[in-house]
Amino acid sequence: MLAPDPSLSLDASVRRIANLEIRAAEFELLVDGRRAGLTVREFQTFVVLADRPGRVVPRAHIYQLVWGGPMARRDRSVDVFIRKVRGKLARVAPDWVFVHTHYGIGYRLSPERVADATGSIPRSDHDGATTAGAEPARGERSRGPSPPIALGVPLRAMAAPTLGRPVLALVPATAFDPHAE
Repeated sequence: MLAPDPSLSLDASVRRIANLEIRAAEFELLVDGRRAGLTVREFQTFVVLADRPGRVVPRAHIYQLVWGGPMARRDRSVDVFIRKVRGKLARVAPDWVFVHTHYGIGYRLSPERVADATGSIPRSDHDGATTAGAEPARGERSRGPSPPIALGVPLRAMAAPTLGRPVLALVPATAFDPHAE
């Protein structure tokens, strides 16, 4: 396993960003005085963002600093650790969003309180699906049960053999419905 970049700011000082308190020497993150309970790798991932608050940090750069080497193609390690950090932060501060995704680029640390006019707090799993009955925000994907439709024709997924291996193909659902006219 590669060693993380020694330039990560893990000095003995205590830093504060909004309601976050970062105690690097102890690998501890406090949110409003409550421990977030991050693992060492999660903490290192968070520190990379905390060293650049408000700035978008590319995924490959986060990987380079935390894992100490170049990120392999299709490696999702950074995304997995960001998801874990978000989950732990959400448990101790559910009305705050700390890490924001810039799709296709990376992540940004910018703590923001989240609440709508009614006082309820819509939560997002940061993969596009919202919970607690909230509607998806503009531009987010809806994961509803409706089937895909192309040119007004419902589609059905089907494995189709191509060059000796199956691939997924979307075909009109009526093409395989024995009751269709």
